[in-house]
Amino acid sequence: MSFLNLAPTPRDTSLQSSNPFESFIEEGKKLESSKIAEPPAEGTTSDTAEAPSSDQPWYLQVEPPSHPAAHKVAPLPAVPDNSPAILEPLMKYVYEEMGLDDLVLLDLRDFDPPPALGPNLLMLIGTARSERHLHVSSGRLVRWLRYNYKIEAAADGLIGAGELKTKLRRLRRKAKLLGSTTIAAPGGDDGISVGWICVNMGALGSESSEVARFDSSGQLSGFGTSLPEMGSTVVLQVLTESRRAELKLETLWQDSLARNQRQRKAFSSAPPREDKPPREDKPPPKEEWEKRVEKRESRPKEKRVSQRSAALRRPPPAPGGRDERRWYSTERSIVDSEPADVEPEAPPSMSALQRKILAIQSTPYDGKLLRDHLDIFEQIFSPAFDESHAPQQVALAEDVLRVVSRLRPNLIDNELLVSLICHIARSGSKSPILARAQANLESLMIIKQLPCLLNSEIIILLHAYAAQGNWDRFWEVWRVPPKFHQRRSEELYAEMFKAVASSRNTLVCIDALRNCVNDMQFETPPVFPGDDVYNAILECMAIADPTAIETAEKVAAGEAAWSMVNRAVSESDKEEWKESRARMLFERQRDREFVKMINELKFAREQMKTT
Repeated sequence: MSFLNLAPTPRDTSLQSSNPFESFIEEGKKLESSKIAEPPAEGTTSDTAEAPSSDQPWYLQVEPPSHPAAHKVAPLPAVPDNSPAILEPLMKYVYEEMGLDDLVLLDLRDFDPPPALGPNLLMLIGTARSERHLHVSSGRLVRWLRYNYKIEAAADGLIGAGELKTKLRRLRRKAKLLGSTTIAAPGGDDGISVGWICVNMGALGSESSEVARFDSSGQLSGFGTSLPEMGSTVVLQVLTESRRAELKLETLWQDSLARNQRQRKAFSSAPPREDKPPREDKPPPKEEWEKRVEKRESRPKEKRVSQRSAALRRPPPAPGGRDERRWYSTERSIVDSEPADVEPEAPPSMSALQRKILAIQSTPYDGKLLRDHLDIFEQIFSPAFDESHAPQQVALAEDVLRVVSRLRPNLIDNELLVSLICHIARSGSKSPILARAQANLESLMIIKQLPCLLNSEIIILLHAYAAQGNWDRFWEVWRVPPKFHQRRSEELYAEMFKAVASSRNTLVCIDALRNCVNDMQFETPPVFPGDDVYNAILECMAIADPTAIETAEKVAAGEAAWSMVNRAVSESDKEEWKESRARMLFERQRDREFVKMINELKFAREQMKTT
């Protein structure tokens, strides 16, 4: 055929002459060169990374996942030293199983006296997420303690499942009777929403037991613990968030602990000297004392007198030295000291007091023995001793208290503290040692939270502080009955004004008249100015304003005379008298503060007599 021999076209010639795979090879080289290209430098981004390819559809443009920040787990409170072994597993259970938040551990073992929750208190506070979480978690904790540790914990405020159903049923019945669909008013107390549960596990590790007590005669005198409870009390406070913010238990307990430590620091005595030998709780044998007394009494009288006079003429020993411990000796120093031939004797009055203290050590306790102890305090803090005897006076008082503590179970009471404070105040000593001892006793009355003082005890303290010139403590004692919601009697007012008048202090008398006379009418019932109170007020007024009593009598006489003349004179004479200088002076004297007070008291006394 002719068309088989036709010459090819130029295009056909090129296709026939070239390799049919040449185009694929070129594309493969371009692809390999793009794969081995260098990556972009650090800190720079390519155009393809900044913006997605426009050729890629939107449903394939997936953003890289963003991982949320890990939740920071709050650490558990640190376990204090010498704490019960259950404390650490308890905190883990409270945090992990109960799910309480914001755990706080308070170490309240330094409280003295211990709080009502128990001795050596360790308190754990946590926040529940809801009211239901509060009850469910607390109930599980009580069962967990009972099953694993055999601890019967007391959960105050916990409502069990059966009790909760009963309360809800009663509320629904009450709402049905009232015709209301709501069980309780919003914000009202429905008896279910407590918001606070206290789980008290008791004193853990205590080994105290009940034992019988016998007196000196061998008769049974009651039962009591042989030793005080020395275990640690663990308490868990579970609160809702709103209830915890309202109560602020952490601040309350921390402030109470700080206040208790300040009181203890104020009450603590001065630090002992380094060279002072430690005291022994065991009393020395009485026979040793008797031998020393007999040996001293067997000496010739002239020799004893000469030794006493020489001892009194001897200068005081250096403070803190060996001679001072011999001079100001107690029963321990006499027994354990050097032989009597070379030992300097103490002053005779102090020696007599030491023998008297030893004589009552073996005496059974009764009411008369307490009076003997109080008499000894009066002799110890006698004004006859000067300031150099203050250390020995305090040591003897401590010995008496140590003896009484063995014979009397309830040592600290108002009668004993009032007696000690009054004897120290009336001693007239300016020694800082006695002032510190008095301040410690006054702080002890506050720390022990004793009942209200009797009227006789208040009167004794008022006269003692007035004699000492301690007016701050004087007015604090005067304000004791109102703190206990008790009425101050007419006798108290009379003795108070007498104590103030005995000081002969003008400023104190003015202050007492301005404040206390007005307070008499606010007592319940009011205190009327009887003879004793009225005479005591006049004694104070004679010091505050010496001319007030005489002026009040003249004013009363002038008013009586004018009332008699007033009916006989004419109206013109009355106007002339009102405008005269004499009338102005008369009114000025009548309106004086204390003159006016006397007139008001007289008027009140007249009203009291007529009723």
